[in-house]
Amino acid sequence: MSENITEASILRTKFFDYNNITLKLFIEVAESADYMRLIMFGHGSIDECFEQWEKIIQENSKVNGNAEYRSYYDNLNHYNKLLADFLVIRVDLTESFFVIDNEIIDRLASKGYKINLTSYTDYVKSLNASLNKSNNIVTKIEMRYKAIVKAGEQSKGSNKQVTFEVLMANLTTALGFTVDDSLTLSRYNEYNKIIKRKNVESRNNKHKSYGSRV
Repeated sequence: MSENITEASILRTKFFDYNNITLKLFIEVAESADYMRLIMFGHGSIDECFEQWEKIIQENSKVNGNAEYRSYYDNLNHYNKLLADFLVIRVDLTESFFVIDNEIIDRLASKGYKINLTSYTDYVKSLNASLNKSNNIVTKIEMRYKAIVKAGEQSKGSNKQVTFEVLMANLTTALGFTVDDSLTLSRYNEYNKIIKRKNVESRNNKHKSYGSRV
């Protein structure tokens, strides 16, 4: 039994998440796109690592109220759905040229592609018409892809000069004490909230002070 427990513990994979990933590792992964570094122990696929990275980014954006990522994530989801639909539709249409399958025809109909079974000629014509119609999905896929690329370029442009050292230096200055390099991303965000509140309070106090002198 102890052997099974040991084997299970070896096979189990644990990833860094929003609450325990360090700010330093978060920035390094963002810059390198080496998502395999999100594995704390065990073995994970690149798809699993990327999915975990998306969760971290999504949680980080939610905490920071970042609408840009929500737009990016929405475009990414639509892109993946459109691409998946397009591939299924094209495979079904291609197969339909070789065999008449009622299940496939029903599936195409549910996607808005009506196949005419009146005669063989009408059948082939409707397949060709459906192929042309499916090209509209390609246009939508390209639009979503361009939006995703544009969002990525804007993100890189706005963050290209932000390094871990710069962030830590700014944080230490704002807080008035030295912050350890093992600072987690979640703790960094909490510190930023404290700093923002202090800045707001400071501005309000200045306005009150100015108003009392007028």
